[in-house]
Amino acid sequence: IVEDDPDIRNALVEILTEEGFKVDWSENGREGLDFLASTPQLPDLILLDLMMPVLDGFGFREAQRANPEWEKIPVIVMSADGNVAAKLERIGGLCYLRKPLELMELLERVNGAFSPANS
Repeated sequence: IVEDDPDIRNALVEILTEEGFKVDWSENGREGLDFLASTPQLPDLILLDLMMPVLDGFGFREAQRANPEWEKIPVIVMSADGNVAAKLERIGGLCYLRKPLELMELLERVNGAFSPANS
């Protein structure tokens, strides 16, 4: 999870952990990139907020796509922006979730990222 809002981030961590996922998180895109560079096992999925301080989701995604190992990691974009579909197309994510997040939609999208069609 790359999300600067602590309330959203903590809720996502709690929900996904309860669903059996191992969850790591970063407060901004810079921390997210540092995590990718230092972790021995890359994540299977990234939940990415677009609007963050230090390095936003656009900058994070640009750097992620520039790294051959990282570019394969699917990304679900999260945003309160009404035009998030166009932004998703611009940065090439798997899908998007509009904030405020709906629990069932979140779980459907996350679980869908692990379906055979997305492998």
